This record gives sequence, structure tokens and C-alpha cells, in this order.
Amino acid sequence: MEIPDSYIIHDTRIGKDFKGVTICGYKRSDVYKAYQNSMINNKLEDSIRWAVELHSTGLNNILWDSLYHVYFRYIHINNPKYFFYLLKREKDYLNIIKKYPKKHEIFSRNSQEIRNLYAELTAICSLTKKNNIFLQKSLPVINNKSFEKEDIHKRMISKDLDKIIEYVFNTTTNEMKLGLNEIINNLSSKNGTFQNCIYWYLWIEKIDNNNKKNNEKTNILFINKDVLKDKYFDHWIFILWNIILSFEDKLEKNDSIFIKKLYLIYKKNFKLSQTTKKKYYLFISFYIIKNNINWITSIFQQEHLIIQTNSNINSMYLNIINNIESNLCNESKNILYKKYNELYYNMIDHKNNVTNIKKIINTNLDEDINKVMFTNYPEYDNLKKKIHYEHHDDNNIKKNNDLLVSKNMNLRDIEEVKEDRKSKKINAFSNFVSYKKKEPTKELEESNETNFNINEENENIIKENKNKSVIDYYNNESINSKNNAENNNILKSIIFKKK
Repeated sequence: MEIPDSYIIHDTRIGKDFKGVTICGYKRSDVYKAYQNSMINNKLEDSIRWAVELHSTGLNNILWDSLYHVYFRYIHINNPKYFFYLLKREKDYLNIIKKYPKKHEIFSRNSQEIRNLYAELTAICSLTKKNNIFLQKSLPVINNKSFEKEDIHKRMISKDLDKIIEYVFNTTTNEMKLGLNEIINNLSSKNGTFQNCIYWYLWIEKIDNNNKKNNEKTNILFINKDVLKDKYFDHWIFILWNIILSFEDKLEKNDSIFIKKLYLIYKKNFKLSQTTKKKYYLFISFYIIKNNINWITSIFQQEHLIIQTNSNINSMYLNIINNIESNLCNESKNILYKKYNELYYNMIDHKNNVTNIKKIINTNLDEDINKVMFTNYPEYDNLKKKIHYEHHDDNNIKKNNDLLVSKNMNLRDIEEVKEDRKSKKINAFSNFVSYKKKEPTKELEESNETNFNINEENENIIKENKNKSVIDYYNNESINSKNNAENNNILKSIIFKKK
């Protein structure tokens, strides 16, 4: 999809040039928070504005992290289908972004597909209803009293460790056995609750964090030997995932697919430092097992606003363009356009992406296509030669005279325009040539004197005839015209003799 010419951001800076700031000079961390808060508070216009700011700065990873963060923490069960749609759109994004080198992904801001993609996903997140069940104030509080025997006995619903034995060895610490056993019993029994599952998860997490500070190991070994291929096969997090996946047969089809997808995304590029950030994946799984989810909910809530956002997204990018070019004169703009196109041309592979280069080069061709000048875009002539002449032999160029360079012109038309230019230059040069004046000869001087005397006689005749009638005056005029004709014949004969 070709982006309109007036909405292209001509900026030669890359991601490294924006250190801690965005393209308009805002602090990066402030824009990141503003983007998330605007989506959480259902402020559509603000969220689109900050999404455009982040995208124009080349912060694509921050955009995707924000979209996933808002979904898992604030939307989740309110729009379960949106999770699958988000994964699908991410695949579309990855297919488009492959055209750009990693160092120059910032140029994707001039891709209409990616602009519409971010606008659509941001609009859905902003317009979908939110809930607070995963907020910090809604989660159970874990403190030092939570590890005392009295408080532990109040929370326990299990009477033995029978259900957890098949997942762990006896070498596992007693604290981990206790917490995991309570989670599996709360998930399987009717007396168990969703809040209790979260409580015991946070309880285990607190123990794990304390053990890390004290450099103590809390690893748990799997009985299943197939899982030994994973790097973190002995971590308690994946034991917990094994417990959750064991409920797959008891769930409905959509619910089981949802949990499987959550597990695959959680496991992808997993790091121990991400356990706190990704805990909401497990919380959603607890909720799916213990409660029913409404799968009838539409992905596109207030769809008319989403369509309107996509149709007007380029006007938001126009604000970025005006901010960059507002203080530039026409010459500076032309220099900026030239540098941008040279950088873009060097970035794209010549063989595989010639069509993409044409999109940038053919800017503003339609406005001046009927003029003698090929285009008013300063860098086009140089790049045109690189594209159509460097990669073809002379024989191929002659054969491909009908190859279209723009919508209205081919190579043959361009050659004709060049020939017209040359002929017009030659004509203009010949018209402005100045010849040397030659010194007057004696014959010319004598002819000038006779002509001067004749003119004096004519003037005297005119003065005398002022008092005469009109008819006599015109009769004298005819006589004078005859005299002038004779004088001109005399001058022509003199000049002819000179030649």
C-alpha cells in the first residue's frame, strides 16, 4: 500500500540518534507511561497520538510490550478473542518488518500497513472495557505473618500431599511442596477459589525471592524425562504449568486452546527475570479453570471509531512532519529529502526491492508531469540513473524503451524531453549572441549626412503647411513619402556596394 506523498516523514536520524528522547523531544519513559495510561483510561485520541510518537521514533518493541501489558493486566477475560487476534497481527507485522534491516526498522514509520496496524490495535485496547481483578490493590497481600503456622493452617484446604507427588521429587523443599500442593487442590476441588490460587502463587514467589537474596537453591526436578530438554526444566514455574496443563481434558475446547497458547507464549524466550512480569499469564489460566469465560464478546467494540481512527491515522503523522519541517526553508527541505532518499536507497537491497524504492522516488511527479522539466524532486535524476542504468546493459536499455519510469512517462519519453531541452538551449543561445560593431565607412557617413539633410527639409515643409488646408497637408505628405522611398533606395544601393 503506497503512502501519500505529503504524509512521508523525511528524517535521516535512526534509532541510535534518539537517546532517551522521542522524535519531538519528549522524554521516552514519560511517553511510554502516557501511552499505557491513555489506553487504560479509554482515551482514544491520546493513545493514538502517543502511539504515533513512539512509532515515529522507531520504538516498535515498546509499542508491542505496551499492547501485551495492557491486555494481560486490564483486559484479558473481557475480550478473550483479542488475544488471538493480537498474535495474528503480530505475525503480519513480522512479515512486513522483514523488508527493513534491524538497524533501520525506524523507516517502517512510512509504511501504511504498519501505521494502520498500530492504529487498529491501539484503538481496540482503548475502547475495550477494563477490569481490576489483577491490580495490586485487588491481589492478596503477602507479609511476614503469612509464613507463620497459624496463618498457613487457616489458608490450607488440603489434607495430604497425594496430588503433588507425581510432579515433584522428595528432594524438593517442603515450602515448595506445600505451596504447589495447595494450588493444585484449589484448582481441582469445589471449595478452592481463584483468590486462593493467586495467594499461594504469590506466597511461593515471595519464598523464591527470599532464597535468591540468600543464594539458596530451590530447584525442583521433574519426573517426566521428556521435559529435561528445556533449560529451566527444574524451575517451580514450569512445574506449575504442568499442573495447569493437566486440567486440559476437563475444560471446554476454547478454554483449553487459550491455556495452551498462554503457555507457548510464556515459554517463548523465557528468562528468570520475566517471572514477575509474566505472572498474569498464570493468573488468567487460574481464572479460566475456576470460572466461565464469555466467548461471544466481539473483538471490535465500537467498531465505527476503530474505522474512523484508521482512516485518519495519517493526519496524526502529519503533526510529526510539521514539527520537523516547520523551521526549514525550501532549500533545506530539498537537501533533507535528498539525504533521506539516498539513505533509504542504500538501505534497501537493489535487486529485491526496486519496487519499494520507486514508491519513495515518485514523490510529487503528478503535479509537474506536463512541464518540460521531468520533476521538481531534486534527487530523482541521480537515483533514476542508478535504478535503470546501473543494473542493465546498453542493449537491454535499448530494448526496454517502453519501461515505465512513472505513471505517465517511459524511457523514450524522457529521451525526447532531453532532446527538446537541448534544442531549446541552442536556440536560446543563438538568440542572445552579440556581434561586434564594425567602424563606419566614408560612404555610410555621406549617406547619413544626406539623410539628415532630407529630414530637415521635411520638417520645414511640415511647419509651412500648418496654416494650409487639410487636403494640401496630406498632398505634401504623399510627396514626402516618395522622397523617403527614394532616399531608402539610395541607402540600400550604398550598402550593397559595400558588401
